[in-house]
Amino acid sequence: LQKQYEKYGEEKGPLAVVSIAYLKGMKDKPGQVLQLEKEAETLRLTYPLGLDPTARKEIFKKYKANVGSATLIFIDPLGRIAYYEQDPRPNAFGLFRRVIERLIGG
Repeated sequence: LQKQYEKYGEEKGPLAVVSIAYLKGMKDKPGQVLQLEKEAETLRLTYPLGLDPTARKEIFKKYKANVGSATLIFIDPLGRIAYYEQDPRPNAFGLFRRVIERLIGG
């Protein structure tokens, strides 16, 4: 995803990549944000990362993503789910690239 973001994201094209994590309890939000920032730095991620600020994990529920498991969701320009994968394989770069390019018309 980072490679695709570098190729098509921000000013380079129409791709938006966002990673959402959930709060592990409603205490120590600043500490959780700091942990997320450290993880992004370690993984060299430059696309936006955020935390679902809701106690009931409403963002995750909206897209039927399981809390506590990595879920990859591609949303088309109309806001519909175009691709969904629970616990995506790290070696699926080619598949992700094809889905992204189909969505942006590349």
